[in-house]
Amino acid sequence: MDRLTGLTGSNENRRNVEADNRDLVCRRFLLILYIRTFIFRIYLESAKASGGIKDEHKGRWLLLQVSPWFLQTGDVFSRQFWKLKGADSDTLEFLLEIEAKSIEKLLGGAPIFCVLDEARVPANSYKGCFRSRQDLGIERPIHSQIIEDWLAYCPNLIVSGTGLSMQEINTVLGSANGKLPGLPPILVTDVGAFDTGESQRAYLSRYLPPGFLASKLASRIEYWLGGRYLIAPRLDR
Repeated sequence: MDRLTGLTGSNENRRNVEADNRDLVCRRFLLILYIRTFIFRIYLESAKASGGIKDEHKGRWLLLQVSPWFLQTGDVFSRQFWKLKGADSDTLEFLLEIEAKSIEKLLGGAPIFCVLDEARVPANSYKGCFRSRQDLGIERPIHSQIIEDWLAYCPNLIVSGTGLSMQEINTVLGSANGKLPGLPPILVTDVGAFDTGESQRAYLSRYLPPGFLASKLASRIEYWLGGRYLIAPRLDR
């Protein structure tokens, strides 16, 4: 993404630069989406050939995505990305449609949900590259463009993260809602905190040995680490 350019100069120059930025983001992130669907289809075919697709395959697919380096062959997603880096948008759109039909057939028409997690992260690195559709003087974050591109292929798109502009996301979802089938967008907010010591102990009991939280450790964790999902599991490691 190092080729994204900030919007400067005249309005005409800004429009041209933004169009180039939009094309680059579309190609790169459609490529990411295509690689996921391509490998997902192969994964489903392998599962079906070895006894059928079962619930346990959901967890394995999730593990493969969050920890792809556990494979002996390394990160298969990253490796495929660099192999197909030069693919254009038209090719990726064509391939995505083919993969979507294959996956739908393998799953018997069951709905598929796609999650764009930590959606705010790319916005912190690439600022000033897009403008709001409503007010050209206001910056539009890059994840809004990603969401707009992905919705065409992932109507069941879940966007999660912290520090997101709900107004901007609702604008993107609202503009796409009339073009895509399915339910209207649903907003769910959750600060991700442990509101009580009981909820925190229930969470940690999944990782700590039985009876371990009966000591003073439980009260200390509740006092010092309240509301911190990331620190708590790292502590027990």
